[in-house]
Formats: sequence, C-alpha cells, structure tokens
Amino acid sequence: MLRTVADPRSTTGTATAIDGRDGFPATVPGLLLDRVSRSPDSVAYLRPDGERWRPSTWTDVRREVFDLAAGLIGRGVDAGSRVAICATTCYRTVVADLAIACAGGATVPIYPATRDDEVRAQIRRAHAVLTVTDRPVAATDILGIDGLDELAAEGRRLLRTDPGLVERRIAALSPDDEAALIYTACEDGRTKGACLTHRGTTYGARAVAQTGMISSSDRQLLWLPLAHL
Repeated sequence: MLRTVADPRSTTGTATAIDGRDGFPATVPGLLLDRVSRSPDSVAYLRPDGERWRPSTWTDVRREVFDLAAGLIGRGVDAGSRVAICATTCYRTVVADLAIACAGGATVPIYPATRDDEVRAQIRRAHAVLTVTDRPVAATDILGIDGLDELAAEGRRLLRTDPGLVERRIAALSPDDEAALIYTACEDGRTKGACLTHRGTTYGARAVAQTGMISSSDRQLLWLPLAHL
C-alpha cells in the first residue's frame, strides 16, 4: 500500500486539541481533520486492486473512518477503551486504527507474527474490549477484518440519527490521552506495554514537517506492521 505525503504545518478551525506552542494539531483525529480540510480531493492512499492501484482521497478516508468509528461506538467502545489490531498492514487496518482514535479509544497494535498464546495474553493484559484480526484467534470479542464492512454499515445507520456522534468524541480528546498501547520485548523474553499519548504521536508528524524533508509529491510505501515504531 502507498500513502501520499502531505505537509501538515498549517491549521484550521476544526474543534480539536491544538498545541499552544505552534498551533499544530495535538491529537491523531486533529491531524486527520486538518489534512482533510486543506486537501479534501487529494489522493491519500493507493492500494493494490488486481493489477492496478485503487486511490482513496482524504474525503474518502474521513467518510470511511467516521463510519467505522460510529460503528465502534455503537458496539460499546467508550472514551479510553482499548481495541487491539492483529493483522498485516493494509488499507483496512489503517482506517481501523484511525477509527479507534476518532471513537476516543486507544489502539493496541499486535505484531501479526506473534504466537497465538502471546496474542491472547496481550489482549487480556491490555483489557481490550474488541480485537480486529485477519486470522483465527481464540479470544473473546473478535472481529474478523472482513467484518469491518458490516461494522461500518452499523456506523452509517447511527450517524443518520446522530450526525455529531464522532465529532463529540474527537472534541473531548486531550493531547495527553492514550493513543496506543504498544507491547515491546523485554530482556527476560516477556513483553511490556508502553503507552503512547496523542501528543507523543503527533510530535513525530510535527518534527518531520519542520525538517522540510517531504512534500506533497512524495509517496510512502507502508509495509511494516502497525506495532512497529
């Protein structure tokens, strides 16, 4: 999958947390909405579709993310809830990751190559309320990646009756809220969860933007798993 690269330095009037030092969006949904508002029709992602590349604009991404976020809320994902993702990198997992953030939750990315017993252990230790996966996992509250379409359909129905559902979750986010819980290997062979806040996540985008090393004409190939930082 390819992601187009955009310079995220300017800001908009969206109701999201802003870093007071430089006006940079300080939450993951804030970065998404800022980008959508400034280049709605630009290509955000390209993904394989047979022998061709299928494009998605930033407007497409926002719609899909909001549909899925509303579906997650409808399934009981509250602000601060953790949702695990154990799947290979693809467009659907990227949208799911953004949707979790827009629902006010925190992502628990798990390496796809992780043994089943360790996957179950990480899900249990993280108290994940739902797990999105592309393989059989003997755990409760599992959603196969093919089930994301049904979840998005549920979200669209919710948004028809409550159009501001996702926006309210985004507006309530703080830069110091948890964005992800990532398990890393320790010297004794076990894994330890490391919390990454929205402020810490968006710092990376800010740092890259300030270097001027990328432009809107660049493309980034995504193949590492979400659990890799």
